[in-house]
Amino acid sequence: FSDTGNDRIRRIDTNKMITTVAGNGQFRYGGDGGPAASAYLNGPDSLATTPDGAVLASDGSRIRKIDPKGQISTFKGISGADGIGVDPSGTVYIGEVGRIWRIRSTGALELFAGTGCVQSCPLGDGGPALRATIGRATSFAFDSAGNVYFADPESDMQRVRKIDRNGVITTVAGN
Repeated sequence: FSDTGNDRIRRIDTNKMITTVAGNGQFRYGGDGGPAASAYLNGPDSLATTPDGAVLASDGSRIRKIDPKGQISTFKGISGADGIGVDPSGTVYIGEVGRIWRIRSTGALELFAGTGCVQSCPLGDGGPALRATIGRATSFAFDSAGNVYFADPESDMQRVRKIDRNGVITTVAGN
């Protein structure tokens, strides 16, 4: 879990013991290539786990990666990451205000959904996700049919939305 206020990422094991996975408690950026527990973090927030067991964390204007051996690196520089999700194939989704980005296994960053417009814009349900209004994409989930679900907690949205395999966006909960 993210211990944002203490600039750390922690783990609770099956014996209910809490340990630090990443972060030395000092608010800044640094430590790539070294032990994650000694690294500097910049208010880590959203977390996701990759199929190979690595942990991705939004950390200021970067996505940091903690590999299964406990080493930290910068996975991708991106400003304003509010949510991270990783689907079963390892594709990474990053939510920010107005948009969702997708990072393919090749490392290519591509726009997945959203126009960037967040106020007084058409919702876009039933149409292409690339032309939809997204307030702020946070918590991601994926189903076996290849659909992407995300929470949009912005005050004028407050919805759970789905983007199907064909790129069509709909609201599944909230109004």
